[in-house]
Amino acid sequence: MNDKIAKYIEKLNDQQKEVALHGAGPALCLAVPGSGKTTTITARLGCLVDYWNIMPERICGITFTNKAAKVMRDKAVKLLGDRANNIRLATFHALGVKILRLWSNMIGRNQDFSVLDDDDAEGLFRKAMRKAGFNNVSDKSPEFIDAWNCVKLAKTNYWNIRDVKDNLFKVKYIDLVDLYENELTASNSFDFNDLLGKQLVLFDKYPECSFAIENGVDVLQVDEVQDINRVQFELIKRYVGKKQNLLAVGDLDQAIYSWRGADRKFAESFPETFQNTKLFKIETNYRSTPEILASAKNLISFNHRKYPINLMTPNEKGVDPQIGFFPSKDDEAKWIANSIKDIMEKYKRNASDFAILYRANYLSRVLEQELRKLSIHYKVVGGISFYDREEIKTAISYLELLCNDKNSTALERIVAHPKRGLGEKNLLAVEDYMRSNDKGAIQSLNECDLKSNAKHRADELYSIYTHAKSMNGLFIKCEHVLSASGFLEYLKQRDIAEERNYEGKSRFDNVIEFLRFVKDYEMTSSPDLSSLLQQISLLTSFDESSDNGYVTLSTMHGAKGLEWPAVFVCGLTDGVCPHKKSITPEAIEEERRLLFVSMTRAERRLYLTSPVGRNDNAELPSRFLKETGLLKRKEEVFQG
Repeated sequence: MNDKIAKYIEKLNDQQKEVALHGAGPALCLAVPGSGKTTTITARLGCLVDYWNIMPERICGITFTNKAAKVMRDKAVKLLGDRANNIRLATFHALGVKILRLWSNMIGRNQDFSVLDDDDAEGLFRKAMRKAGFNNVSDKSPEFIDAWNCVKLAKTNYWNIRDVKDNLFKVKYIDLVDLYENELTASNSFDFNDLLGKQLVLFDKYPECSFAIENGVDVLQVDEVQDINRVQFELIKRYVGKKQNLLAVGDLDQAIYSWRGADRKFAESFPETFQNTKLFKIETNYRSTPEILASAKNLISFNHRKYPINLMTPNEKGVDPQIGFFPSKDDEAKWIANSIKDIMEKYKRNASDFAILYRANYLSRVLEQELRKLSIHYKVVGGISFYDREEIKTAISYLELLCNDKNSTALERIVAHPKRGLGEKNLLAVEDYMRSNDKGAIQSLNECDLKSNAKHRADELYSIYTHAKSMNGLFIKCEHVLSASGFLEYLKQRDIAEERNYEGKSRFDNVIEFLRFVKDYEMTSSPDLSSLLQQISLLTSFDESSDNGYVTLSTMHGAKGLEWPAVFVCGLTDGVCPHKKSITPEAIEEERRLLFVSMTRAERRLYLTSPVGRNDNAELPSRFLKETGLLKRKEEVFQG
């Protein structure tokens, strides 16, 4: 082992060292919040390469966000140098894109397939519903919502809908699955869930593909294993194969995503699934004060836990957490905003040292109002992401047709922004021509028989795209399409027309910023448009950088993985946390874990507040407040 890695290992505590030095065989590592988990598993990557002599390209590390993958790679580069760049560090979805590109022809796509976001996937599913004879297919239609949720749930859990015996899938929805799949195939597209589920389809249908992946991976490492769903669990088993060289890392007390298909029972079942699994525990928290951890430990002890884990810290004593009760949400918000202002002024703290967490988005309104009154800058985590903005999604659609001109969803979007006189009937005629003649959208615009005005506008688009394809340079092509199509001018005029609209002022600038991103990507990463678009499809709001000069406002779910010196958790009433829809014992336990996660985001100061009210509509304080043990000490409770 080289000196750099040896010194790195020496700084770890005994529990961390055990994990870092683990070599072959299956292992499950349970790590408490703030325990240096990323540092530990990065150290293990160094040991695998330098001590166990595993070739970097035969190591695969799976994370749940692109940001986490980048952080781990940056740390690994410091240990291993350029060798670390050969380690496959990616999210499940990013890895899925690479695997599906290898064998896309085996499942009805070519290598330039598009990855549809939720809005575009819904649009394609809506089209399938129309073809199936459904009349009301608006996004607010109960029937559409029911059908779409059923299909998404089936994909997340890798169910064959035709085999489902209960009433979850009504008979009238079954044929929609095939129609939707046909639309995806015809558009040379996958939806986001397909990036996982289609791997299993591929591996089941062509075992040689599964064997190729298994044969190419000597060691698999999976982070945040408490958050995996059934498809991800099945993929882990396929990736690791008979070698069983797997390290799964996570914290079962931070399992808070069952609503999107995650199930901590998969992680709990690892010792039964993978024989002779070693169980590691990393129980030292380096983030929070003993007082904060004591209250969090009291809370989570009320849950049933298959693998109980201790929670300790070497940190010095700090300020006791406080619980506050207020007559109303307004009073609660005023007190929080004033407290932040007082602490900032008294102790010279930055706004970025504070976070306000809440169970539901609607609770942010009054908080924003009070922060604005005091001129405290804030940022809402989970607000509209850059790539979710209408103008950016439309710009991406323009570029999609340059790369994958069978993407009918992209065609529908660009002919509507700006409107081009290609109504629904003309658009359907173009799409029918595409399918009947197996041709792309651009060529079909030129060849399809349309009425004179529509034909003229279609020919304009055909000319723009034909010229763009002959141009050299990624940025030049993209800029030409967005400019010559009239899209940039359309945004500029729209901004002018809506100059009193706060959101309306930035549409044009947003697309110009997007073009800067394209130019930077071409210069630093790749001149390939397909790679650019697939990279964009994997971006999430959590990957975007935040300004350090802002108080963070976030849902409790959105705060996972983050930390601040001072944290306010507000709105803690029964019906909010725990949520009123959480009525089963399992659901209550998840709500308790959610508060546990929120409390352990705090480094030095923690405030739990409850707007219980003083009238006929008064709410009860959250039952969890009593479970923290803080109500036993009157000095930690105050009335607002």
